[in-house]
Amino acid sequence: MVQNKVSKKYDFFNIYRHTKRKGVEGFDEDGNSYDLSLIDEALLNRFNKIPSSLTLTKLGDSVYVGITNISCYYLDNNSANVISQGSDVDLTQEHLWVFNIEKVNTNDEAVVVEVTQQVDKGRTEYGSEQTQGAAKDTVVCFNPQNGVVILPPRSGVGISRLLKFFYHISEGQLRGLYDSIIIDDTNLNNILHMSTITDLNIRVTNLVDDSNYKGSMSTFNSIKNKKMAMRLYGGNFVIAETVRWIRNIINLGSGENKKLNVDKIVINGLHNGEMQTIDLVTNRMVANDDVKLVNGKIVISEMMESVKRVYMANKTKLDISHKLKGGQGV
Repeated sequence: MVQNKVSKKYDFFNIYRHTKRKGVEGFDEDGNSYDLSLIDEALLNRFNKIPSSLTLTKLGDSVYVGITNISCYYLDNNSANVISQGSDVDLTQEHLWVFNIEKVNTNDEAVVVEVTQQVDKGRTEYGSEQTQGAAKDTVVCFNPQNGVVILPPRSGVGISRLLKFFYHISEGQLRGLYDSIIIDDTNLNNILHMSTITDLNIRVTNLVDDSNYKGSMSTFNSIKNKKMAMRLYGGNFVIAETVRWIRNIINLGSGENKKLNVDKIVINGLHNGEMQTIDLVTNRMVANDDVKLVNGKIVISEMMESVKRVYMANKTKLDISHKLKGGQGV
């Protein structure tokens, strides 16, 4: 059977400006500012440019980045309406920027392998010139009103490099850009409202009381470091029983008489028809989405649609997160 979809994971960040100088105009008492209009205007400028007039931005000795595809959407409750390129964009309306940014490293050659050939014959290398390098694409979703950034983990352009790019495209005016992960305050009881749990990922570590242990140190360390990782999947979970079972594991890992360390509890499931990922240990917001393959390949247009879907599926949570950060909300 030919695979026609692949699951992709996304991380969520909140970006803002910060200064250590107290009382600076435009910053709150903690030295934070949530005004990201300079990035908004720079992206609008890119949106209106003819691709043939664009050049890459140099971020390091061998690293260059540039936006290859960009779309803008007005947000209206739970819908996103695309704005045609060439149209006037009203930046006072709530909107999303969805774009693909490529990272090129001129130290790296690009390699393509023909998997039907022998190992020593199926390999082709490109980019031998000093001005050429392997490229890696990263899709980004950015809401300038609430500072939310969504992108895949371990991507070509991570959050730190993206902030550096934003600084460059604002022509050096946007100093003091910082990021923080977005926390999902979903608790275990809220999982009862999920319609389906598709899989559970759990990892625990033994907790041994060394005050009462009588054996050798090597055996003690072996027992202490024992880990158990378990993934349960199939989609046939009974929600209430699953929640009760997870609560028992959490109880074993808490309190004065804890029996183990709970390192990971990640739950994937459906809520209102949308895929949700809940991390009960770190509480950082993550999401998974199925991306359509085109001729068996992951293409930029489908990844851009995917990251937009992920934002819309989590829009309410993201707006609340921004308000808790001290921003104005949307």
